[in-house]
Parts: sequence; C-alpha cells; structure tokens
Amino acid sequence: MEQQADIVRLLLHYFQAPLVAAEHVRGVLPVAFPAEAVRVVIGAPGGHRADRLTAYEIPLREDDGLRGGYEIISLLRAVLSAPHDDDPHCARIVDLTDW
Repeated sequence: MEQQADIVRLLLHYFQAPLVAAEHVRGVLPVAFPAEAVRVVIGAPGGHRADRLTAYEIPLREDDGLRGGYEIISLLRAVLSAPHDDDPHCARIVDLTDW
C-alpha cells in the first residue's frame, strides 16, 4: 500500500534522531494485506535485545480517512510520553521479549 510506504519513508528519519527522549524507531514493518496498518518498533538507539523493544501496530484508517505519517508520529509520541501501557488509538501493543 502506498500509504504504508510513505509512512515508512517518514519514520526512517527517527532511526537517527530520538522520537521521544531516548526512544528511537528501531524498525518499521508493513502489515500484510488486507490489513491497513503499520508496525513500528521502538527502543533505545543501538538496542538489539528483544526485552528492550516494543512494537506498536497502528491502524491507518481513522473514521472515513487515512492517517498520515505525521499523525502516526504524534500517536507514537503521545503513547511514549504517557505513563500508561495502553492507548485506544493503537490496535495492539506487542512485547517482543520472546521473539
């Protein structure tokens, strides 16, 4: 999906620059068709241990439209800045500890 590719291109900048504090984008994965979502893996720069990484699957559809890349970044920043573990805007949060 073209929307997923646009979001991946935008998020690539956050491999080098922090998204929030010390949290960087560690990976961006498209979700298989027919799902319209993107998975973003967040963790410390240079971090490779699965127990230090978290993947967020964020749906691209919101109401009648598609979320753009900057909306995805805003959602991730809100989730990472909040003191809670769940956010209603994310379809699910996947812990990569056992991967």
